[in-house]
This record gives sequence, C-alpha cells and structure tokens, in this order.
Amino acid sequence: MQVIPIDFLEVLEELDPKTKNAIIKLVKFLGETVKREDFVELKTEVEKLTISVKDLTTSVKELTENQKKLEEKFQQLVETQRQTEEELNKLTGRIEQLTERLDQLTERVNQLVEAQRQTEERLNKLTERVEQLTASVKELTENQKKLEERLVKVEEGIKLTRKEVGGLAHTVGYTLEDRAYKSLPKLLKKDFDIDIEGKLIRTYLELGKEKFIEVNIFGKGRQKDKQVVIIGEGKSQLKKTDVDKFLKTIEMIKGFFAEKIIPIMITYQTLPQVDRYAEEKGVKIYYSYDFD
Repeated sequence: MQVIPIDFLEVLEELDPKTKNAIIKLVKFLGETVKREDFVELKTEVEKLTISVKDLTTSVKELTENQKKLEEKFQQLVETQRQTEEELNKLTGRIEQLTERLDQLTERVNQLVEAQRQTEERLNKLTERVEQLTASVKELTENQKKLEERLVKVEEGIKLTRKEVGGLAHTVGYTLEDRAYKSLPKLLKKDFDIDIEGKLIRTYLELGKEKFIEVNIFGKGRQKDKQVVIIGEGKSQLKKTDVDKFLKTIEMIKGFFAEKIIPIMITYQTLPQVDRYAEEKGVKIYYSYDFD
C-alpha cells in the first residue's frame, strides 16, 4: 500500500474539498501503477497545479470583486441615467413652458406693434387736427384782437352813455329830492306829527376818520317834545334791493345819533309788494305825486 507523505497532505488541506479528493484518488491510482520517482515528479506537478489553482482562485476572487464593483458602477450608472432622464424631463417641461411663454410674448409683441401702428395713425390725425386748430386759433386770435378793438370803442361809448345816463339819473334824482325838500315838512307833520327844525338837506355824514356816507335827505325835528332825525333815500324806480340797502345804511348810522331815526324813501314808482315790504320794515314811502 502506498503511503502519502505528511507534507503532501498539508498541501492537500489547503485545497478545496473537491480538488483535494480528486488529487487523493489520483495519487491512489498512480500509486498502484507508478514508481516513487514518478510520484515525486507527480507531486511536483501537483504542487504546480495547486499553485495554479490558488492563482486561479485568487484571479476568480479578484474577478468576482471586479464584477461586484462593475455591478455597483453599473447600478450607479443606471441611477445616474435615471436622474439624467428626470432632469431631462424637467428641462423638457421648462423648455415647453418657455416656448409657450415665448409664443405668448410674440403674440403680445404683435399686438403691441399693431397698437403702435394705430397710435401712430391717431397721432398723425391728431397732428393734422392740431395744425388745423392752430390755424383756427391764429385766425381766432386775429378776430379776437379786432373784436377787442371794437369792444374798446364800444366800452368808451358805453362809458360816455353811462356818464350821460348817470348825469341824467342824478338830474332826475336831484329833481325828485329838490321837490321833496319843499313838500316833506308838511307830509311829515301830517303823517308823524313832526315839526322840522331848520330845513331838509342833501349831505354827507361822517362815520369815522375819512369815512363818509352820502344821505339824500337829512334833517332834524321834534315829535311830541322829543328830538328826531330824518334820514331819507331817493330812487326813481324803487326796488326791494334798494329798501334792503337803505336799511343797512340806517343800521350803520343809528349808533351815531341819540335821537330816534325816522326812515323815509321817495320814488316815482314801485311795485305794490315793494311798498308793503317797506311798510313792514318800518320805512315810509312817498311818491313824486305826493309833492306839490
């Protein structure tokens, strides 16, 4: 029976079980057919084979590691590809949005261009109208100048007419007042039991420093042993506003007299309602036909 050396067994122990069993069977088989020298040579070959197997195992292990790393890299590549696709999809969506906005912007620009064209047309028409208006204004200015020149002449005529009318009004008013001065004492005696002291006059009353007010009829008298002051106003055609203005005058001057004021107004004519209004306010009205 062939004995297997211990050192050879130690080498066999380092091999994987299948390889070790295969070699042991091979040794047993050879032990029956080969010599010791052949066995030593076989041992050497087996050792080489063992080394080769170890190298192959190492290579397989390295290949396995490399394969694992390759798979990891492949997974990373797959993940990267997935992320890239997601980014690409997002980018595609943004590009579509941008394209849509660009289309909208293009449409708005077209609208703006059209609006600008219409504005230019309107501006051209407006410019034409302004030019026409400018010409019209120029013509109107010239006409206005001519009209002003005419108005100056008319105003001068009106001033002259007013002056003449004013003079005539003063004449009429003075005539009415002059007649009243002679007749009023009798009328006041009859209506108010007033005896005029002196005579009635046209004068200015001094209300303050360099402040005077014209009074058409002024005089003093006695009424039942009491002194009174006669204040009168003459109007050719008496109106309600004349009555109100006269009452304001009375209000202004009554503080300058301690005596009672008798307000009277004289006129050629007035409306019945004005007559009643004056009577309600305590103003006696005398008409031109009351005077002798």
